[in-house]
Amino acid sequence: MFLLRYIRPGLRAGFLFLPLLLFATRQPQGGQPDDIRPVVRQWLDRATAAVSHRRADSVTYYLNRALDVSRRSGSGREQMLSHYRAAKIFQEIDAYSRANEQYAAAQHWAHQLHDTLTSVDLLIDRSYLYDYWQMRDSASAFLSRAFDMAHRAGYRKGKARAALLLGNMYWAEHKAGQALEYYRQAYDIARNIPDSTGMAAALQNIGLCLAQNGDDAGALEHFKRSAGILQKIPSKRLTLAGAYGNLALLYARQGDKAGSFAYLNRAMDIYRRYGNAEQKAIGYHTYARCLYELKNYSLSNRYLDSCVALARDNRFGLMLQSALHQYFLNKKKAGDYRGALDFAEKYMRVKDSLSTRKYHRQLAELNVKYKTRERQHQIRQLQLAKRQERARFRYLLVASVLLLLTFLATGYVLVQKRKIARLQWEKIRLEAKNLSDELARKNKQLSEHALHMLHKNELLSGILKRLEALIDAPPGQDREHLKQLQGEIRKMLRADKDWEVLSRHFERINEDFVRKIRSVNPHISTNDLRLATLMKMNLTNKEIAQLLNINYQSVKNAQYRLKQKLNLAPGENLRVFLASL
Repeated sequence: MFLLRYIRPGLRAGFLFLPLLLFATRQPQGGQPDDIRPVVRQWLDRATAAVSHRRADSVTYYLNRALDVSRRSGSGREQMLSHYRAAKIFQEIDAYSRANEQYAAAQHWAHQLHDTLTSVDLLIDRSYLYDYWQMRDSASAFLSRAFDMAHRAGYRKGKARAALLLGNMYWAEHKAGQALEYYRQAYDIARNIPDSTGMAAALQNIGLCLAQNGDDAGALEHFKRSAGILQKIPSKRLTLAGAYGNLALLYARQGDKAGSFAYLNRAMDIYRRYGNAEQKAIGYHTYARCLYELKNYSLSNRYLDSCVALARDNRFGLMLQSALHQYFLNKKKAGDYRGALDFAEKYMRVKDSLSTRKYHRQLAELNVKYKTRERQHQIRQLQLAKRQERARFRYLLVASVLLLLTFLATGYVLVQKRKIARLQWEKIRLEAKNLSDELARKNKQLSEHALHMLHKNELLSGILKRLEALIDAPPGQDREHLKQLQGEIRKMLRADKDWEVLSRHFERINEDFVRKIRSVNPHISTNDLRLATLMKMNLTNKEIAQLLNINYQSVKNAQYRLKQKLNLAPGENLRVFLASL
């Protein structure tokens, strides 16, 4: 079971100890570089160059420029390939959320272009992100969909890649039987293509499953066959080193020191000559594991020292965690329990630190994934709306032709009707203006007549006062004559002629006023109507007293009686009520 204990932590961390599983067949098959214009390809190449210098800001800037140029004037295929390549570059600088967005955009265009091959490759590559986010269900769903699409389209290489990665998913979930089934499918497809790299990857993974099931002989046979294929592919030297490491571990498990060291030395030679710091650390860790199985704990610790140093210097957290755990096992087996306890504490501290960072990273990634899913939902809604719009357009096209003919036939009639309507509107406007002018003139006459009556009554009131003074004069004057004159003036003040003229003018302007008052109280008197008319004309109480030749208090009393006859509440204003009629 030592192989299982050694490999499974790496699988949970993105297959750290099995680079073959990650890099064996990852190149996209759909589309060609020539489908991207030189200006877009230039920005993408600059982004790729910036990755090697670890300039994340520059990478993002160059990719945004490339995508912007492609979006503004590129074809659908160019945009698909630009998004695809941008996703791969974002993934290289660990900008997984941005990579996921670009994969989604590329998938949208692949669907629009009915490019099944690229759709399969996109689903497979996107599954790596969801496996990294520990969303195994989503990753498996992507791979199953890619497997089915590739099978229907006859895309054998895509089907082999999907089968290989589905096997990895089941392997990570400790389901070796189902993993073995997919690995064998991947091997059969790769052999028929033929694809040497795919065959080697499948054989290596089949060997791991057989080793887990205790079939060491079968595992050894498959490991050797895989190594034999990889020896003929110069570009897969580092993958070959991983295969040598698996063979060394298998021989160490069987206690074959010579066989184990033979393959260990080959693997370490490749790692030292061609590998980077992380791959060298993997080599040292493999050496230490083999020495642990051979019970040489002190020498195992020396290789672990080199592994820990590289892991610390290059911040390989998972490798540091695995190395410290191996230190713990070495100390425990050697009987150094105090040292074992010390390394167990270091191992737990590193593990907790990695878990905390991973937790915060996942929180940020979940937020971005939520937004990405919302955007995908919006894209699906837009696609549905677009299909509905196309169907609607076909129906509207026929209707539009018929409507156009109708519009042409009735256009002249509508123009003529518009002209007639315009003339009628001008006529109505002129009539309304004339009526308004007439109303203004009538109102002016009414006001002038009311002022004339007011002025006349003021004059007559003055004459009456002087005559009253003459009546009180000494005897000897013509008192009888003056009394007769006094009577005639009083009679003139009570004359209704001026009031009739005023009332006639008022009724012409306010035709419904008297009718509305009588509808409230049919038994209202003529004097009350006079008072209401003068208040409607907005005359003051003083002016009303002069026109009616009564005092101010009499006007107030008359208003009070009128308010009662009109059934108004105590708080209601009589003038406001009359103005509203």
